[in-house]
Amino acid sequence: MIPPAFVIPELFDALSESAIWFRPVKNAPNDVADFEIGYCNHAACVLLDAPKEQIIGQKLLHTTLVDDDYKRVVFNQCLTVWQTGRSHEESFHSRFLGKYFTALRSRLMDGVISVVRDRTDYYKAEKERQEEAKKYTAILDASADGVMLLKAIRNPANEIVDFQLTHCNKAAFRLGALPPGSINKTLLEILPHLKGSEQLERHKQVIETGIPFRMETTFRDPDGQEYGWFIVSLEKTGEHVVSTFVDISDKKKNEEKIEEQTNLLNSNFDAAINAIFACEALHDDKGEIVDFEVVKINQAFTRMIGVTAQQAEGTCYNQLFPAGKEYGFFDMYCQVVETGNSMRKEKFYQSDQLTGWYDVSAVKRGDNGIVITFTDVTQSKTDKKAVEEAARYLQDVIDCSQTGIILLSPVTDEKGDIIDFRFKTVNNTVSQFAGTGPADLAGKLHNEVFPLSLQGGLFEKYKEIAKSDQAEQRFESYLTINEQDMWIDVLVKKRNEDLLITIHDFTPQKKLQVEIADTVEKLNTVINTSRAGMFTFVPVYNPEGEIDDFRFNIVNQSVAAYIGQTAENLAGGLGSAFFPDYRTNGLFDIYKDTYLHNKPHEFDFHYVGAFDVYFNIYSVKACDEVLVTFTDYTSRKQLQLQLEATIDELKKSNSNLEEFAYAASHDLQEPLRKINYFSERLRKDIGQKLTPEESHMFGRMESATRRMSQLISDLLTYSQVSRNLAKFKPVDLHDVAKQVLADLETSIAEKKAVINLQTLPTVHGDAVQLGQLFQNLISNSLKYSKKEINPVINITAAEVYKTVDDVPKAFCQLHIQDNGIGFEQEHADKIFKVFQRLHGQSEYPGTGIGLAIVHKVIENHDGDIKAQSQVGIGSSFTILLPQA
Repeated sequence: MIPPAFVIPELFDALSESAIWFRPVKNAPNDVADFEIGYCNHAACVLLDAPKEQIIGQKLLHTTLVDDDYKRVVFNQCLTVWQTGRSHEESFHSRFLGKYFTALRSRLMDGVISVVRDRTDYYKAEKERQEEAKKYTAILDASADGVMLLKAIRNPANEIVDFQLTHCNKAAFRLGALPPGSINKTLLEILPHLKGSEQLERHKQVIETGIPFRMETTFRDPDGQEYGWFIVSLEKTGEHVVSTFVDISDKKKNEEKIEEQTNLLNSNFDAAINAIFACEALHDDKGEIVDFEVVKINQAFTRMIGVTAQQAEGTCYNQLFPAGKEYGFFDMYCQVVETGNSMRKEKFYQSDQLTGWYDVSAVKRGDNGIVITFTDVTQSKTDKKAVEEAARYLQDVIDCSQTGIILLSPVTDEKGDIIDFRFKTVNNTVSQFAGTGPADLAGKLHNEVFPLSLQGGLFEKYKEIAKSDQAEQRFESYLTINEQDMWIDVLVKKRNEDLLITIHDFTPQKKLQVEIADTVEKLNTVINTSRAGMFTFVPVYNPEGEIDDFRFNIVNQSVAAYIGQTAENLAGGLGSAFFPDYRTNGLFDIYKDTYLHNKPHEFDFHYVGAFDVYFNIYSVKACDEVLVTFTDYTSRKQLQLQLEATIDELKKSNSNLEEFAYAASHDLQEPLRKINYFSERLRKDIGQKLTPEESHMFGRMESATRRMSQLISDLLTYSQVSRNLAKFKPVDLHDVAKQVLADLETSIAEKKAVINLQTLPTVHGDAVQLGQLFQNLISNSLKYSKKEINPVINITAAEVYKTVDDVPKAFCQLHIQDNGIGFEQEHADKIFKVFQRLHGQSEYPGTGIGLAIVHKVIENHDGDIKAQSQVGIGSSFTILLPQA
């Protein structure tokens, strides 16, 4: 039976929470032996899984509706509330019902009203959230990157003046040399040297522009000491900067693996018992609802709104909630009364008394009434938003990581053997190798996406780790992807049955490491086997701060050999200790000038003292040392002195021979002209009387005369070229070549030849001789062309550099190529000698001097010529001439 005092039982029947009123069973006025259930609402019947008739009237200590342990707990709490009049609120778990509850017990009408709210869904959701948080935390714990989450701090002018370190993983603490207790401190508190630094400005720019930034920079500890190089990636997320960094110290060749961790934002949802109030609708003359009169409220309403029952009951809804119409609550309640349909919504409300989000339920009561319950869910909303934001932060951190991150779940066959792994979590770095996004890989099989893992042994390694008791393993692996070598560093951590894997591609560092090792080995070999002396000097200062000596650092064996020492013994010794004369013979001053003024010196030096040798010395500043290389040319110098006299005599003899050859060639032309003249006169006088055989002999004589004349002419030309009496000056090769082509116009037209002439540069030389060079080479190409194919001659030029006496010099490289008959490559050197011919006179007439003239012109110009040819394909001549 419902107690008479319950004037509006619908108020409690509308509650979604269980409500039970206990009536004390007394042995004496103040002696309560038990409590009897005098009333329960519909929610209590659902909770206890019994009809109201069966529940009402049962004694608390004897009921079978709850377990024995909880009977005694409820009895003691009800007794305390009844005796003291103070309400009691608690949260508990019922093993009997398998649920979580929050209960509020208050004294009412000489009894105790117990309102119980089922919190099972909330606790389950919280547990799932905590499990999810653990998973993401484990992922970050396994990361090798340093990760910091920095919140921008602004001044009243909205300018960023600092950053607060809100999250920082273990790797960041270690790599960043951060002191304990840095979380929630500002960057300038932790690292004061960053004030006004470029690094701090970069962080500000990322927040202001939203553009990610990546840089290489040094780090300093809190004392301001530099201790390494790092790659830092900055990316904006809200008012935070996610800073990930990787240690690339030790010449950036062994990149340290940074474990990445961030603390997830955890929030605890604070629950509260619903506030309840009942109202009656107030209508105007037209029957429209204009307000609601509050007829009843509960204690939760009082706690939440801050008004007592005496203050609230009898007043109007719009007076208690002046913003109700603005936020749509009033219209919602009108709709419930007019339609009879219950409604439940989460809505925002803001006024002087209340501000926040509320879970509101409205149920019609009677013909004109309504029961409204509402719960402050602002904290839940805030917590949910924080969790979502934390999840976004975490995903941003994972996606920003330069390290690949994978969470794999094993896939087994009927025997329990692992046959594959399934992706549970993948970041962008890994998904890029598969050519898809992280979301597309979730749920797919590892070996289907990355079949190379079967060949490279990765899959077997994962299986081995999954079966072992070892919680963590790290190893390096080599793969070949698209015919490219790849080295990866793999860290595997077991998370229950799953494998959390971080993968770092250190291929560039590996290749660089191998390359540096090879280079160092080659360099050491070159230095130690070089016949030239090579050493570095470190300056030694006197007490006044002036350089008064140098100390050997790197020394090769050629230097040590001069004084019968080893390179190891010389290293670290003073220059004056082993070469005392260098302090007074000028060498010390030159080395000092090189060091102090960064001025290279190259010079020949006659060392007289402990040794009598000639050196060619080159000194240059290298970092904070002086690098000295020298070549001993003593033997060459002595030979030079011995040969100088002989060379003078040879020059005189050669000059006489050249003059003789010139005179002889010139004087022989006169007898030939007379022979040719008399031969023509004789043929004219007796030509009619000659027999065919005699006429043929005259023809052969005249041909021999012409060949002899051409031979003498060529010898004269060769002699003139050999004398090299011309004064060199700038010559435009293009103009010279065009003039030669104009002279050969008739021959070119007869042969129907195609000449492709590229623009040629200017060189230092003799225009006449260079014209003879083009004349002979082009004439040869025309002469030795194929009968059935028109000649094609290509003339091109390029600038090249060639080392002469250890000095790089610029040369003009001419290339003359034809498609003629060619010759055997074994004759390439023979063709440049005087009178050397590869074909008979009857087949291809000539003197055999043309290419010898070309070779002599090249010699006169300190150049070089090479011939390349294939029989039936053609020939090409490559000529090097010093650039003007």
